[in-house]
Amino acid sequence: MIPLDQAIRLLSVSPSTVQSFTRTDPFNSGNVIAGYVTRQADHRYGALVLCEVNGRETEPQLIFSTPKLHYPFSKDQGARKYRFPKGIRRVEVYEKLDGTSVCAYGYRDADGNRFLTYKLRLNPIIGNGKFGPFLTMWQELLAERPDLPAQLESARLGDLSVSFEMYGHRNIILVRYPVALDTRMLFATPQDGSGTIPPSDPRLAGLAPWALQAETVLECPADLTDFYNHKRAEADSKNTVFKVGDKVQIDGTEGYVFYIEDGNGQWHLYKAKPPSVETEHWQEGEPSAHAIDESRIYPTVMNAFESCEDTPTVEDIRTLLAEEFTAEEIGLSMERIEKTLQQVVFDLRMNDKVSAVYKHLDLNWARDGKTMVMRAMTQGFQGQERAAVYNTLVRLGIVSD
Repeated sequence: MIPLDQAIRLLSVSPSTVQSFTRTDPFNSGNVIAGYVTRQADHRYGALVLCEVNGRETEPQLIFSTPKLHYPFSKDQGARKYRFPKGIRRVEVYEKLDGTSVCAYGYRDADGNRFLTYKLRLNPIIGNGKFGPFLTMWQELLAERPDLPAQLESARLGDLSVSFEMYGHRNIILVRYPVALDTRMLFATPQDGSGTIPPSDPRLAGLAPWALQAETVLECPADLTDFYNHKRAEADSKNTVFKVGDKVQIDGTEGYVFYIEDGNGQWHLYKAKPPSVETEHWQEGEPSAHAIDESRIYPTVMNAFESCEDTPTVEDIRTLLAEEFTAEEIGLSMERIEKTLQQVVFDLRMNDKVSAVYKHLDLNWARDGKTMVMRAMTQGFQGQERAAVYNTLVRLGIVSD
């Protein structure tokens, strides 16, 4: 395998963001791939330098995947300062789905054979984590869509990587969807480093049945600031916020993503979250550094579970938070980080246990009713777990009250 410093030069990233990996590819006869992955929080987020397949070195393969999304503004004394690209040609607005990012990409072995596989944000191959059956869920979705891999030929050949979102109440983070499990194609990333392209690009026409559809299209808008905030308010009006135990959940939407084509034909992606989703951690009149809100820590912890093969540590969470927050803000949030990590571990364990018991007992909330379901369910739980059964049923979307 090539030396670490060579991978850093190929990626043009900070050394602290790069780590080596070796993974088994379950989609291709158990190929073992090795190389480097970066956490650089920009268009290179999750990018790979793949340089070994089945123990044989290949020419280093630079693979771009799912870029880090940012807001189109900075904050100064609590006031938002918007910065959109110059000479905007087109704006396409899509719903921001709240789930797990899955990216299809291709690689080659030392003999030139090419393979199509799938990764998570920071994990080079999708797998079943200790608290998340991401591989199993993705394989289920592929089985329901047997024509999909054939439409990913450009990914297999290494021309594009294609990003999907896997979402639903079986994979819940913040937004609770009525569907159990589904996926949509979000965009593609050309491997020549030319940026990101939206689902409407002709190169993605074959993926139309699985693509997210634009809610709004604007041609050559003069000023996007008012429209951006209008969409935030619109998203907020769709949301119902409720609590499952101590954790906030939402029926509705996580917001929108603005795909903006600039005067040079380059696309820029910006997220737009409503107030009910995006708890502001900058507040006018507050000190410049303060504890990070739990609503920002929780999804970071969930991302860590996607990326780690075992339970992530507090240090894993600190590393991911450092992509967006200062060391001082993280230091002030340590108690909250530890508490959130413990809560996520408990919630994910309860998700698995409650789902298994509910299925084993052949219960049906609509048919059997709350009293019968709860009486049957709580027999197998004690203490804190017993008290959490109902909230877990709500979190899983099983409760239909």
